Amino acid sequence: MKRSMQICLASFAGLVVGGGLFMVVFPSLARFFIGPVYGEDQMSANASLLFIGLPATALVFAIAAGMWWAIRLKAKAKSK
Repeated sequence: MKRSMQICLASFAGLVVGGGLFMVVFPSLARFFIGPVYGEDQMSANASLLFIGLPATALVFAIAAGMWWAIRLKAKAKSK
């Protein structure tokens, strides 16, 4: 129970860090890929970049953090 709770908390921390990192980097990404906003097309492209990129980045970070923590716990258990 303790091991699964630790992995769950590590995954949640990864989710928060990934989402926060994407929100920090989002203005630069939007400026680089889409450019300045002159109309509805650019605003829609920015929205799609946000609505697709944010969950994808957060999910990747959550999976990576959970797997890293599980591997770390397994290595720690083997060393005892």
